[in-house]
Amino acid sequence: MSTSLNGDRRTVRPAALGMALVLMALLLAVVVIRQQPPAPKGLDAPREQFSAGRAVAILQEMQVDGVSHSVGTEASERVQGRIVAAFEAMGYQVDVQETVACRRESGAYAVCAPVQNIVTRLDGQEDGPALMLVAHHDSVGAGPGAADDSSSVAEILEIARVLGEQGPYRNPILFLISDAEVVGLLGAQGFVDDHLWAQDVVVSLNLEARGTRGLGYMFETSEENAWLIDAYASTVRRPASSSLHYEVYRILPNDTDLTVFRAAGMAGLNFAFIDRASHYHTPLDQMENLDQRSVQHQGESVLAVAQALAEVDLSAPPSGDAAWTDVLGFAVVRWPASWTIPLSFLGLILLLVVSVVVIRRTALSVGGLLLGLLAALLTLVLTILLGLGLSWLISQVAGEPSPWTAYPLATRVAVWTGALLCGGLVSGVLARRAGAWGLALGAWLFWALLALVLSFTVPGVSI
Repeated sequence: MSTSLNGDRRTVRPAALGMALVLMALLLAVVVIRQQPPAPKGLDAPREQFSAGRAVAILQEMQVDGVSHSVGTEASERVQGRIVAAFEAMGYQVDVQETVACRRESGAYAVCAPVQNIVTRLDGQEDGPALMLVAHHDSVGAGPGAADDSSSVAEILEIARVLGEQGPYRNPILFLISDAEVVGLLGAQGFVDDHLWAQDVVVSLNLEARGTRGLGYMFETSEENAWLIDAYASTVRRPASSSLHYEVYRILPNDTDLTVFRAAGMAGLNFAFIDRASHYHTPLDQMENLDQRSVQHQGESVLAVAQALAEVDLSAPPSGDAAWTDVLGFAVVRWPASWTIPLSFLGLILLLVVSVVVIRRTALSVGGLLLGLLAALLTLVLTILLGLGLSWLISQVAGEPSPWTAYPLATRVAVWTGALLCGGLVSGVLARRAGAWGLALGAWLFWALLALVLSFTVPGVSI
């Protein structure tokens, strides 16, 4: 049954239901398509553009027979030599910083190691605050690190070529290929502690990979980030970012080189592609598993942001935080974080006004609206419980705590299907008493109330 605004009830026609299902399928197809990275550009791409083909060619030259090049190994030295040669071939003067770096982990003990950072710079039109691009050249001992993080090093080399040919820009641009990131962010710490150029850096762009494919997400930034989000939103062709990612990452026990730079007072943005996480830190992190589309998306996004930040005044960056999200990669919706509470109130008030109008036209009762709120809450709670239950059941049957890591699709489909099942069951039970308007407005009001609560605690999540 469906309810019109004037309270009439009529049977849903099969044609209307079919059209609704087709529309949902089309919307799902758009979402899936927009979640795919762009096609990689080849070796013949215009030289002012980032080319994944050129970056992967660099990566193939840089890799050492598909073996690990962890810190302190002979393979690591060979990789370093090839990176230095690639910079020098483009006309950069390279400084190999050799130092011993220490960093305290979890407040209990310190990790120390000799590190060799590769550092170079493109002088600016002004000799002042600098922008820095960062990736690490070491891999884990378990695998060759074609994605993590050699692909990022190759991206920086291709970006350095473009910037070198297009520059000089207003601000100096530093390129840091750090060492010993995997064993404790030691290369970044050594740069901050001992390198003369570290005091010039105002903002850093860190490139990572936690998988071998997917969009290059901008998943982390720093405090007072509104100006950085503006630079990202106004330049990146296919944005993929949200303040939700940033807030969630802040509570995870994960670190990158940007962690060190943020602690040193630098602003920054962090980029990574994260699909196929089953390849991360394993022997599967090989060239043949690396998606060139991911290299293209991340590389061209970082290049666009770097070109923008290379021209802004870095002597006194503006203050203020932002809340933001991309909309299927078409654009970034953003606003000052201080607006989040008023906007949340406004959204709730507008929905309440609509609810009053619908109730006064007798298409909805107060009880129906409350049942709609209850349906939304029950759907969310039951979906969470079912997801946790399915995860537990699969782990018990497989005898492993996370058996879906290597092949996650089946588990994802099970959880997604469970969510649809929960929504369908709750709606089916309450639909007759709540009505279509009750279910619809109840769901919207539930999310509006949740957004309002979150706007007081974690504004970046409320979006």
